[in-house]
Amino acid sequence: MGRDHRRRLGSLRGVWGDRLAPPLRCMLGPVSQPRTDPHVQTAVVLNNRLYLTPEVVETIGLHEGACADLVPSDGRLLVQPAADGVELKDLRFFLGDGLLRTLGWDNGDIVAVHSRKGALEVAEVEHPMDPAFTGVGEDGEPPLPPHWLIQMVIGNPRRDRFAASGHVLASFFAELIKQHLPTVEHPSVMDFGCGCGRVARALPEYLPGEVFGCDITADAIEWCQQNLPGTYLMSAENPPLAVEDSRIDALYAFSVMTHLDEDHQDAWLEEWLRLVKPGGLLLVTYHGEGFLAASNPPMREQIEAMWEPTGFAFPQDDFWRGVFPEYYGNAYHRHEYVREHWGRHFEVVEQRPADQTPLPQDLAILRRP
Repeated sequence: MGRDHRRRLGSLRGVWGDRLAPPLRCMLGPVSQPRTDPHVQTAVVLNNRLYLTPEVVETIGLHEGACADLVPSDGRLLVQPAADGVELKDLRFFLGDGLLRTLGWDNGDIVAVHSRKGALEVAEVEHPMDPAFTGVGEDGEPPLPPHWLIQMVIGNPRRDRFAASGHVLASFFAELIKQHLPTVEHPSVMDFGCGCGRVARALPEYLPGEVFGCDITADAIEWCQQNLPGTYLMSAENPPLAVEDSRIDALYAFSVMTHLDEDHQDAWLEEWLRLVKPGGLLLVTYHGEGFLAASNPPMREQIEAMWEPTGFAFPQDDFWRGVFPEYYGNAYHRHEYVREHWGRHFEVVEQRPADQTPLPQDLAILRRP
C-alpha cells in the first residue's frame, strides 16, 4: 500500500480508553460477542506500535507479558514466540524506528496480520477496504468494520469493545433524546464525527428514526454507506455540510470538540446552529473538570495551569503522527467556558461531569434557540 492511502487517514472522532480516559461504564446487560476469523486481522501502525487482537494472539500461544522475536523478511514482519525478545504489552508490540525503516513502513500504514504455522505474518495491505475484512454482526446486527477502522475510532482493533461501547453510547443518547424531545416520535439524528459507525450501527435498536452521519475519513464514510442504514456524508475540515437548513432534530458529537482548536470549534458551532431545528437538541462531550478529576495529578495540574485565563487549553502531542491532520490535538474546557462560549449559540440546559454518565468525558446538553 502506498503512502497516498495513509495520508487519507483522519477523523473528527477521537479516542476513549486507556490513553485518554477510563472505559465506558456499562449500562446494559451482556452484549453478544461478534463472530470473527481468529486467524486474520488488520491494524494501523500507530505511535511505533503494532496493535493486535486477543483472538489472533491466542492462535500462536502468546499472552500478555509473553515475548516474541520480530523478524523482518522481504517487507513482511514475522512474529514468533520466544523465551526472550520484545514483550507483548497491552496487546501491542513496540516497533523501533530501525525496524520500521527496514520494513519500509511508517506510522499510519495499514497492515494485515495472518496467523500461519505458529507465527504471525504481518504485511502492508494493498486493498484495506476489501469486503473480506468486514466482520459479521451477531444476532442480525449490522456488519462490523475492518479492525483498522475500529482502531481509528477506539484506539485498538477489538471488535468486541467496539460493539459493546456502541450499544452503551446509543442507549444513553437515545434516552436523552426521548427525554428532551418527548413529542418527536421519529427524530432525524446526526452522528457528528461518526467514524465507522460505532454508535450509528446500534442506534436504531434504541431509537426509531432517521440516522445521519458525517466524518472526514473517506474510508469510514464509504464503509458506513455500504454497510449501515442511514445517510452518511463526507465532511471537510470546515463547514458547510451537504445538509439543508434545520434538517436535524438531535445531534450528538462524542469526542469531537475534545480534539479541535477554538477556530474549528467556533466554525462547527455556527454550522450546528444552521443544521439543527429550532428547539432541537445537541449532546456534546468535552474534557472538563469531571474528566480531569479522573486523570493523573501531573496531567491535571498541567491542564489547570493552561486553563488560565480563558478556560480553554489545546496542548498537542505526536501520538497520532502520520494518522490524523495537524490541527487534531486534545482540547480541554472549563465548565464555565462551555456555558459562556457555547452559550452564545445555544441554551446550555445541563452539564454533567463524567462520573455522572456512562461516558468517559463531561457532557453538555444544549438546545437550539
